[in-house]
Order: sequence, then structure tokens, then C-alpha cells
Amino acid sequence: MVRLAGRGHQVWFVWMGGYQTYGTSCETIGDQLQADRHFSAQQMVTGVPPTQQLVGYEGMSLIRYSPVAG
Repeated sequence: MVRLAGRGHQVWFVWMGGYQTYGTSCETIGDQLQADRHFSAQQMVTGVPPTQQLVGYEGMSLIRYSPVAG
């Protein structure tokens, strides 16, 4: 993702932990983006806890990774 976006662009990451279809792929991608020192993360939307979800609603999180100047 970072290579495709380029170091000078933001990366927007929408994900949901434990999503059955993708196993732990979302967590792996999020961990890699978080560890990249060229980006700063900002939580934009936080998923709704499962106990508060409506039937059929799938909670998600949205994180914006912005390039760090320097």
C-alpha cells in the first residue's frame, strides 16, 4: 500500500479486527502501517463495540496515515 500510494500521500485504512473472511490480515496491515516511521496515524472513526451493535451492523475503524515531514 505504501509503495503504491508513495511516501508523499496519505493512506486511509478502514478495517475491522477479527473479520471472519480475512482472518488477521487487517491487524497485520494495521501493525505494519503503525510501525512505519514515515507516517503518523490519526484515528478518525472508532468501531462500535459488538455489545452495542445493531443486528447486521459491522463495526469498523478508520485511520488516516499522513506522511511525516522531514
